[in-house]
Amino acid sequence: MPFPTTFPEEWFMPIEEPYGMQILTGWKRYEIRTQELHAAEGARIWVYATAGSRESGKGAVLGFFVFGGAFPFTEEELHWKAGEAAATVERLNRYLRGRPAWGLKVRYYRRFKHPLNGTISGQGIRHLTNQTLLARLKKQPMFKMRRPQARWAMVQHTKKTVSWPDLTVATEGLLQPLLAAGWTLRKQAQDDRYPPYCFISNFISRGGLRLELERADDGTVTVWRNVRSANPDNPPPPLVTTIGDEKALRAFKRNGWL
Repeated sequence: MPFPTTFPEEWFMPIEEPYGMQILTGWKRYEIRTQELHAAEGARIWVYATAGSRESGKGAVLGFFVFGGAFPFTEEELHWKAGEAAATVERLNRYLRGRPAWGLKVRYYRRFKHPLNGTISGQGIRHLTNQTLLARLKKQPMFKMRRPQARWAMVQHTKKTVSWPDLTVATEGLLQPLLAAGWTLRKQAQDDRYPPYCFISNFISRGGLRLELERADDGTVTVWRNVRSANPDNPPPPLVTTIGDEKALRAFKRNGWL
């Protein structure tokens, strides 16, 4: 099915970081809210940050997602949909506090290459009626439109399939091209704190840029800027996330790391 090029409605949605970037990097298929969103299916929803991060300030527009409908979730459905919302059941229950749960489906997403800072003020989901602002948003450089992969759910359900020595050898296959390109390996560590998810973390640097590269036992490769959060409920937006070493190396080249 081709990606949409026209949208029946335009909306703004405020989301605190890092949750907005979790949508716009494919980590979640659903945004959980306590009220139904009465938007047309296929509407374009522009995501803006209500709390800043290092990359974006308060009011920064981060990109958009295509709305796939609003679905009421029962308590039982939350148990098997939580991962697709990049959350645990416990964290969702703390947010909901007994209120209804609505899953806003992310059909596609597209992220700005650079957040558009200081664009939006005010709170609340609302229609975008300012045509001058809409024209400005549409002109911003963006990455390609993609379908969400719910990667947070994927990594939470990873089963360890290889030994630590095998995983180390696989990791070396990713590191050697980077080291040859001038990167320095500062630290390497095995990590199984979040069973059954097991991975090797590699902290590398070149010039003023520091990255953390993870190679998981299922072949997932993820790269973060600096050191990621230790909280698995709130993974920060990755610079690269893919499955397969060849795809990862191609992504490294696209980012200018090789």
